[in-house]
Amino acid sequence: MWNRKFGAIIISLKERVVDVSPEPFRGKIGQTFSEGLWKRWSLPGTICPPRSTGSTPLKGHVRRQRVKYFTPEEKRKLLDFIEKHYPDKLAQRSGFMYKLMFSTGLRLAETIHLNVGDLKDRSILVVIGKGNKEREIPLSSAIRDEIRRFLDWKRMNDEDVSHEAPIFISRKHRRIGSRGVQHDLEKWVQLAGLEGRYSPHALRHTVGFDLIRGTNNIRKVQEFLGHRFITTTQIYTHITKDELRECAELLVCDLGVDYLVYSCN
Repeated sequence: MWNRKFGAIIISLKERVVDVSPEPFRGKIGQTFSEGLWKRWSLPGTICPPRSTGSTPLKGHVRRQRVKYFTPEEKRKLLDFIEKHYPDKLAQRSGFMYKLMFSTGLRLAETIHLNVGDLKDRSILVVIGKGNKEREIPLSSAIRDEIRRFLDWKRMNDEDVSHEAPIFISRKHRRIGSRGVQHDLEKWVQLAGLEGRYSPHALRHTVGFDLIRGTNNIRKVQEFLGHRFITTTQIYTHITKDELRECAELLVCDLGVDYLVYSCN
């Protein structure tokens, strides 16, 4: 259906172009029509359907994505390395920022737009996320302690802690931007000796995997992360080889002993 409609548009365009040879015509619609598609023309004004690559999932199936996230060991290594550089200002800010993101699953945009009043003396963090949708995130006792310590540190360093002041500021004492966080994370990842490249969204993915393994309840994880569709949350349900080995170790089958199968979560 899409190809027939697009083919009709192409025919209409060709009738308005004096020179309808492929090269000039391609220039007319080059921004919206891929060059590879020209090679699949069967008749003038018609487009052959694109070949199936096998990458499109069938209806009802979820395409498995490669998701970059921090393992528990990598997360601990990153945070421990940053803490070794306290009381450096940038280390203090980065350490708290990443602890907050690891504890709440905040998106980068949600994180950098936080104000002091959003966190101070709160047990529930309310953010406006994707689609202008409000989301409530419970704050653990551990992260509430981190919030108090960070606000005390900001106060001692003469940083603004008024209700509307940004919680995270740059070297120039302005609200930090997304690119600044990206560069900051890349720096700490490299200095900590972690392999690969991590985007700030990897911290949110880490929360998804941690919660799936900790709760074994995909609906809880969906609500916590604020996913509209549960298929989005399903990317965190893949099973690693180490987890399969753990399952195998739970199977006992010895001669003279009843065959036992334990729950494998």
